[in-house]
Order: sequence, then structure tokens, then C-alpha cells
Amino acid sequence: MSKFVKVAGLCARDICITFLMVIPFNIYNYRQPLKKTKMKERHQVHNLIILDESGSMAPIKQTTIQGFNEIVQTVKGIELEHPDQEHFISLVTFNGIGQSLVHFIDPVSKLEQIDDSSYYPDASTPLYDAIGYGVNKLRQVVEKLTNYNVLVTILTDGEENSSIEFSGIAIKNLIEELKLKRWTFTYIGTDHDIEKMAQSMSIDNTMRFEKDDEHMRAMFEKEKHARSEYSRKIRMNEETSSNFYDDENIQSQDASESQTTQGQPTQSQETQKQATQNQPTQSQTAQSQYTTDTTAPEDKGSWWKRMFGKE
Repeated sequence: MSKFVKVAGLCARDICITFLMVIPFNIYNYRQPLKKTKMKERHQVHNLIILDESGSMAPIKQTTIQGFNEIVQTVKGIELEHPDQEHFISLVTFNGIGQSLVHFIDPVSKLEQIDDSSYYPDASTPLYDAIGYGVNKLRQVVEKLTNYNVLVTILTDGEENSSIEFSGIAIKNLIEELKLKRWTFTYIGTDHDIEKMAQSMSIDNTMRFEKDDEHMRAMFEKEKHARSEYSRKIRMNEETSSNFYDDENIQSQDASESQTTQGQPTQSQETQKQATQNQPTQSQTAQSQYTTDTTAPEDKGSWWKRMFGKE
């Protein structure tokens, strides 16, 4: 009987020693949860395009559609060139029938091309109403942000002639207020005095185009380079509200691109190709928002030495 008690006592001792060794070690290692560290917030760039869809735009309908799709591809390439920036597209088309919100704060990486079903010119030109509608709708969202810029591009072939809700002075006051809050406004037009019309709304960045394929392609090409320069200015924390179509900056960028080796794609072409072929999936984007702290647990021998004074 005494021998049995002795064996039982030894077993109990071994169990207690095992408990003291294993349980605290597990608690020490597993009490600390995996840390999730949020990545640095990307700078949001909102591209708002207000596109005239009045009847006078019908002769250049296909070129306008193609131009918008080229802008989207350009912005996709810019986002790849500037990974610290996150670009969104909002598109408002307008005519006398009303305004259409074709896109609203859509990530440019997921944006599809528009076609004839999205753009059908007809009726008159309520320019002020379109600007007031698009700008105020986007303003309600971005005014809650702190790390952003907004680029508003207005493209029309005629002056205001049928607005009901907004007046010219109301739009001017709205634009002057937002220009102080990292909003940049540009005006692209034809068939009217575009400088006078833009200045009446306090818009300094203007570009004229002619209603033919050649001149419109040249206009969209210049617009592409201006957007690239705009994103560079954001990255360098430079002033962006004026000189958007500054010829000196755009020509400097053209000269830089022309130095690439003949037969090799330019950086812009390469990034645009990547934008269409290597777009991240939604799950990949979500996973990239967080990184996991994978610090290795403390060596068991070190724990034993600290607890019992020996290996």
C-alpha cells in the first residue's frame, strides 16, 4: 500500500511540474493577439467630369465618347505611377432634359468604358444647373475628408442657355469658395467665347478645341499630360488651382517622354497597359488594407531560464 502511495505521489509531482512548465508558457505566448496595423491612408483624388450632352454635341459624339474613355485610361495609368494616390471618377452629363449621374465616386481601377447607350446628345445647354448639381453632390462627400484633392473638368460646345435652379453668380460664388479648399476647375470649350464664359464663373484654366477629329484628339492628348502634371504637383505638395494647361509644364513632360528608346513603350503607355491587365481584385484590395504583426514568440529556453534560473 505504501509503495502504491509513493508511486502515486511521484506521478502527482510529475503532473504538477508539467503543468507549471506548459500552461504558463502557452499563456505567455498566446495571450498576445495578432496585431493588425492599418496601412497609411492614400491621398484621394476625385475627378469630376461635367460633360455637355446637348444636341449640338451630336456631330462629335463618337470622338467625345472616345475622349472620355481615354481620360479614364490616363487616370488608371496615373494611379499606378503614384501609388500613394487613390483616384475616383464621377461623370455628370447634361442637357435640357436633365442631368444624368453616369458615374459617382467610382474607383478608376474598376471603371468600364462608356458607349452610345451612356451618351446621347439632345436638347439645350443648362450649364449652370449641371455644375451646381455635380459639384454640390460631390462636395457633400469630400467635405468629410481631410486628405484629398478634387479636379473638375467642364466640357461644352456652347454657352449656358436654359438653367433653372442655379444662376451665374451662384456658380461663381460656389467655385470661388471651393478653390480655397483644394478644388481645381478647368473649362474646355468650342463655338463660343470660352475665356469670357470661364472668367464669368471664376475659372482660370481654359482650353479651346475645334469640332473635328484631329483637333479633338490633340485636345484630349494635352488634357492627358495636364492630368499627369496635376498628380505630380499633388505628390510634391505644390499649388494646383491654376496653370493647369500651362504649355511650359506640358512641353517639358513631352520632351521627357520623347527621350525614351525608340521602339520601347513609354512609361505612360506601360502603366496604362498594367492598369487594364493587372487590376487588383476586390479581395486583394481588401487584404492589402491591413498587415499582420508576425513577431516571433520568445524562445522557450529563455522563459525557463528566467523562471528557474537555469536551462
